[in-house]
Amino acid sequence: VVLPAISVLFATLASTTIRTLRDRQLDIRSAINAEAGELRAMEYLMAAFPDKDRQASCRQYMLQYTSRIIAECQPDWRHPIILAVDGCLPSFKYGGLLDSELNGVLQSLTGADESMSVILQDQSYQAVTRLRQAR
Repeated sequence: VVLPAISVLFATLASTTIRTLRDRQLDIRSAINAEAGELRAMEYLMAAFPDKDRQASCRQYMLQYTSRIIAECQPDWRHPIILAVDGCLPSFKYGGLLDSELNGVLQSLTGADESMSVILQDQSYQAVTRLRQAR
C-alpha cells in the first residue's frame, strides 16, 4: 500500500518540476524575444536620426548595452569584464548598474536639437523606456 502511494507522490513531484522548468524556459524565451525586438526597433529609429554624431553616440551605447547582455549570459559574468566592440571598449568593467548604457541613450536624446522631429524623439524615448522595463 505504501509503495504505490510513494510512486504516485514521486510521479506528481517529477511532473510538477518538469512543468515549472518548462514554464520558466518559455518565460525566458519570451523575454529574450521581446528585448531583441525592442533592440531592433531602436536600431531602426537610430537610423532615422538626422544628427550623425548623435546617431553614432546612441549606436555605441546600444553596442555596449548588447555587450553587457551577452556578458551577463556567461556563467562568471560578475568577474571583471572587458569586451571589445568594433575596436572600442565598453564603459563597464564589472557587473552592475544594468541600464547605465540606456541612461546614456536617454541623455543623448535629451540633448537633441530641433533637427530631430518630435515624433522620432518621442518614439525613441518610448523604445528606451520599454527596454528599461524589460530589464
